[in-house]
Order: sequence, then C-alpha cells, then structure tokens
Amino acid sequence: MDNAKKLQSMLDDGDADGLNPMNTDRPDCRKKIVLGFGDVFRGDYGAACYAVEAVNAEHAEHGAEAYYLSGEYRGATPYIVDAQTAAFVGTARIGAAPGAVYSWDLNAFRMLAAASSPCSRLRALSEELAKIEFCCGLPPRLRFIFIEPAQDKGVHLSLAARSAIRKASCLINTFLQEGQEDAATPNNVLRLRKLTLCGASA
Repeated sequence: MDNAKKLQSMLDDGDADGLNPMNTDRPDCRKKIVLGFGDVFRGDYGAACYAVEAVNAEHAEHGAEAYYLSGEYRGATPYIVDAQTAAFVGTARIGAAPGAVYSWDLNAFRMLAAASSPCSRLRALSEELAKIEFCCGLPPRLRFIFIEPAQDKGVHLSLAARSAIRKASCLINTFLQEGQEDAATPNNVLRLRKLTLCGASA
C-alpha cells in the first residue's frame, strides 16, 4: 500500500499509529495539485469542474495535476499528502455579488470556515484538512479559490459563473506559476510524529 492509501486508511480508522510525518523522503516534494469540489447538477455549484478543466488546459505552463472530486472532501487526502503546492476550487455563498471570486490563504480560509454554518462546504473542507494536518502536515503552499454562485438549479451555469470561471482559472494559474521557483527546493521541515489520531471519524 502506497503512502497516500495508507494515510487515507489511517484517517478512516481513526488510528495514525505507525505513521511517521518526520520522514521527509517524499515521492515528489515538487508535486502540484488542483482539486475542484461541487455538483454539476446544481447549476453554479458545478463551476469548479469547469475551472479545473481550464487549469488542465494550461498544464504545460505550470505542470500541475488537476482533478474534480465532486463534493467528497475525504477524497482529497490521497492527492495532497505528497504535494508541495495545492489549490482548492469550489463555490460558497459569502455575501458578495454573484460571480465574485475569492482567493484565500490557509488562515483566512479557516477563519471563514469557523464562522460558517456547521453544515457548510467550507466547514467540511476545513475539518478534513485539520485531520490531514494532524497526521502528517499540509502542503507548504496552499490557496483556496471560491466562486459566489448565482443559482443552484439544473446543469446550466449563469453568466456570472461563466465569467467567474475564467477569473478563477487565471488566479490558479498565477498561483501555480509563482511557486515554480519555491517548488524546486525540497521541503525539509520536520514535523512532530503523531502516535494516535483521535476523533478522526468521517
């Protein structure tokens, strides 16, 4: 079982015994990942899917792997455990005009997630990232790109969402390219070994 699958298994079982986050010999410490979350059958809530497709079209420029994981946040673990850079794309009702595009670092994202409702997408993703961080740490470079939706019906996107997708993909590409130089240097920061992971139920 590879490292990513082993970590996911430990998170699911609530047991991190035997996991050694202090091992910095990672498969590819320059790995860059873009993950999109949403629902293509709920109108603008599927915008992240199209943003991921746009990012994939620019793969030659930034070398990142981009995936759309629907609304399953637990599925993020195998993708980001060995990454140096990760960008998350989704939709969230924050209160700005439809089509607004938000760009947050980890601290800003966590503050917004903590202030959101217990059932919100932001809270669910934040809690999943906390589990991963507890086990073995998060990628050194993180960015959260979210789109303010206009409607949540059917499979069609609003004009505001279509415009936002272009803005979001540009922000992601810029973030990935900014990390080219940093990503050339391995991440050798040692992390405290966690012997037991408590409260890691899905």
